[in-house]
Amino acid sequence: MGVFSCGKTEDETIIPEQKFISLLVQMHLIEADFSFNPEVDHRSMKKNYAQYESLFKRYKTDSLQVVNTFNYYDNKQDDLLRIYKTVLDCLNTMAGKSKPAVPNPAK
Repeated sequence: MGVFSCGKTEDETIIPEQKFISLLVQMHLIEADFSFNPEVDHRSMKKNYAQYESLFKRYKTDSLQVVNTFNYYDNKQDDLLRIYKTVLDCLNTMAGKSKPAVPNPAK
């Protein structure tokens, strides 16, 4: 475990895997909602930003930690592929249900 930045270890800057999977599912749902909005304007972009802010607050993270986690897994391609397979499986399952079952964020 090496020092990463600002006195935090690398482990402290990386979102735990199960929490990251759940966060990615939610992020993709936000992006889907935004992408299917026929009127992309300042108001819809502001809503999109607010959804991310709310999501990051709920998961006790921020965009920097999300980027750090992506960068971490970018160097571990097998892990990243497995994570995204789980995310896609969850999204596909949700698409087939009227009441989606989103993974609980790790505490």
